[in-house]
Amino acid sequence: MKSSRNKAEPIQVPTNSQERPKNRPLTVVLKLCFLCIRSVELALALAPIWYFRNNLGLLFHLNTFTSVVAAAIVGLVMAIIGRVMLDKISGWQGSVSFVVGHIMGPNRWPTLLKKVLLGNFAEEMFTRGVLLICLDKYGLGSVTAAIWLAIHVIWTIGHIGNRQENLLAAPKATVQKCLPHLAVILASSIPLSALAIIFSSVIHPLLAHYALNISFAWFYRRYLALKPSEQHYLQH
Repeated sequence: MKSSRNKAEPIQVPTNSQERPKNRPLTVVLKLCFLCIRSVELALALAPIWYFRNNLGLLFHLNTFTSVVAAAIVGLVMAIIGRVMLDKISGWQGSVSFVVGHIMGPNRWPTLLKKVLLGNFAEEMFTRGVLLICLDKYGLGSVTAAIWLAIHVIWTIGHIGNRQENLLAAPKATVQKCLPHLAVILASSIPLSALAIIFSSVIHPLLAHYALNISFAWFYRRYLALKPSEQHYLQH
């Protein structure tokens, strides 16, 4: 196990305060940055509810049963693509394990379900929910596209928060390790946003998001059984 750990993990995480770099200004700046990101995310998550407060049905409507099933299928297909990528793209294998492996690994179902049920709802509100506001105010044009890109970049960067300890200890190495998975996260926003645009509802991307994360977590656990060298990430 020790040899696979050294081979697969380029980032060494300090185990105690004496081993960590004593760069207090950087630590303060990074923590403030994450605090700002979380504050912006919270404000954006509440924005759609406030904007559509007089008719929340414009935000949370199901359309037809077929559309709901289609949304879930989109999430499942995205999860299947992710499973194929685990085998085909070596740079992403370690990155996804590093960023979210500790959430999706064995015996993590309570943590995973909590993050999926609550976290995905909040994420959909401040991403695709804000997209619906833009569509209502500006239509499908350059302004909406610019706002879409900005909020989804914020959403993507926020995932580095899963590895704050590593970021404080080795900022450059941590960002480099996260980048492949962050790129996939940003790319995943395209089909999720398409669902919001097509059905004019946050429910459909939310259902797809649920299907994606739960299905991929199951696929990932199966992958771990075949790739035990990735399991060391689950310890952090």
